[in-house]
Amino acid sequence: MVGAIPLTEPLHRVLGATTVRFLRRYKGIVDAIGLTGSCAKAQTLKRHSDVDVLVLLRGARDAREVFWEGGSTVDVFIYSAASLDRQLDQRLSEFPVNLLADVVCSFDPQGILRGLRAKARSVRQGPRVVRPERQKPDYAQYMLSKLWKTDDPTEFNYIAGLFAQACFRGYVNVRNLWPESMARLCAQVSALDPTAASEARCLLADGPREARVRAAERLLNLTFSIESAPRAEAVAI
Repeated sequence: MVGAIPLTEPLHRVLGATTVRFLRRYKGIVDAIGLTGSCAKAQTLKRHSDVDVLVLLRGARDAREVFWEGGSTVDVFIYSAASLDRQLDQRLSEFPVNLLADVVCSFDPQGILRGLRAKARSVRQGPRVVRPERQKPDYAQYMLSKLWKTDDPTEFNYIAGLFAQACFRGYVNVRNLWPESMARLCAQVSALDPTAASEARCLLADGPREARVRAAERLLNLTFSIESAPRAEAVAI
């Protein structure tokens, strides 16, 4: 369980509370839970960092959930073990490899997550995968719906950042979308599509809420044109 993981105390608390939350909600069908992403690599909770958590549920459809826990945003990836195993075999995307290769297990009684982690590390050592043409991001659409629903300005700004991250993932390596990185993000996107960069500025800048959400809608519709443009070198922000 979580107590055996050498994590810093704030991260330990957030991961522990998230683990308990999902074990209670999905009692009897949770195969494994683990910490992934940048926090798993650093084993500490940095300022402005999301806490990325992977939850394996028996028979689950791929899903994603975002919530607040202990002052941090928790981004939960929900999969079945079979789905991730199949994605690793197909090697159509680097995403499952990156999700699993550095995962830190908090609940894994049958060793399922540890087995997938070992397989992901083996795949990582093999030939680099070729990313196929991506579909319109379901996660961005989900974030767009949350932009319409929230009345909290702080939450709105945060979700706007997540939305832009989903739209531009693969073209700009966005680590944390905070004000100091916005200008660099838009400048990099301008090389791909100036119109998209303009909509991103409207979304991410202070202004009327409805105008910002409309900009998000237009930005989502521009996703395909960005994806068909020549790929730019990813830049870390």
